[in-house]
Amino acid sequence: MFRALVLLVASCAATHLRAGSNASRSALRAGLRRPSCTCEANNPSWKRPTRSEPKCVFIDLGAADGNTFDSFLADDYGPVHNCPHGGDWEAILVEANPMFSKKLQALQSNLPGKVQSLASTAAYSCETTTSFSIDADAAHNYWASSLMENVGRRQVTVPTVNVNKLLAESVIPGDWVMLKVDIEGAEYDVMPCLAEFKDAELIDEIFLEEHWWFPDRTAEQNVTMILAKDKLRSRQVQTWLQKEKAPLDAFEPRPLIPGLVEAAEAKGGKTIGRAVEEVLAWLSEEAFTEAAASSLSELQAQEEQLLQQALAASAGEVSWSSEEDRLMAAALAASAEQAVEQCRNHVAEEEADLQAALLLSRQLAPEVVVSSDDEAGLEEQQSKRRKAGSGSPAI
Repeated sequence: MFRALVLLVASCAATHLRAGSNASRSALRAGLRRPSCTCEANNPSWKRPTRSEPKCVFIDLGAADGNTFDSFLADDYGPVHNCPHGGDWEAILVEANPMFSKKLQALQSNLPGKVQSLASTAAYSCETTTSFSIDADAAHNYWASSLMENVGRRQVTVPTVNVNKLLAESVIPGDWVMLKVDIEGAEYDVMPCLAEFKDAELIDEIFLEEHWWFPDRTAEQNVTMILAKDKLRSRQVQTWLQKEKAPLDAFEPRPLIPGLVEAAEAKGGKTIGRAVEEVLAWLSEEAFTEAAASSLSELQAQEEQLLQQALAASAGEVSWSSEEDRLMAAALAASAEQAVEQCRNHVAEEEADLQAALLLSRQLAPEVVVSSDDEAGLEEQQSKRRKAGSGSPAI
């Protein structure tokens, strides 16, 4: 019941989350400072909770003053009384900005056993410490905090919590797990690491705020995020984007490579050949084609199912109560076949555009001028592309 009803209120939650981040946009200025550690996706020392009864687990990464937790209690993420085991729930509130520590600690004190406050702690893909900027102006409600440098007037250093570890040690099979992610740019490291988490299937929904407008976002980060979301979806994790406009999605392959080339070309006035070479140096054709092929295969399977249903109806394999019903079935079958044919044509166009983009990239790549130090690496890349280009994707 909770799974069904939460779909009705997801857009409401999206609107609420979006409002919470607007205050930080105008303050963003300089480059991202990532913590020094790397993704720790899995660790055998992480132990699941000993409890056996399932419940709702709301994990709020970027909890601020508890405003989205209030939304959870107000059923903006689905009716709380429909949580498993008689409406049982737990909330874990992670917030890096120390200005909100007192409010979050008060929530934990007022709701013992229900709320766990990880105040003055930054959500990340590993455990270390990190420094970031906060808005120290009380008139702004101390709202904006970011890994971006020079935001506001105060620099702070806090420990990080590994999101994968937090999940591993907080949830059990049968829980309804909601993960809200609004962590001011760190999502570009957290989400790809989360996609490699062996128990990612335990997450039911991710409410994601992508800070794709940050001035230092790179094409590589955007595509890494795309592939991470695609992998999570393939593992039955529902992701809700909290923006009207978001970066390119793996389910829309056609604009991907041209968009990356344009982004790379814009930096430093590079030639398109150099831009293509930079893009393809880190984005393998195999990985991209696999993502596109998965989407196309799923669409084709759906089309075939529709076609078989239509053919079965037109052949009279379905029991009809009257001649009118049979005529209606035949008309519906013809309409369905026409729709399927249109879908097939659309899929063919998408695949053709994808192949054209890849071929264009390979043809232009030799225009790149490289030093002798780079020749060996370039030859290896070109050899790999020739091998990848020898056939069409296995759709």
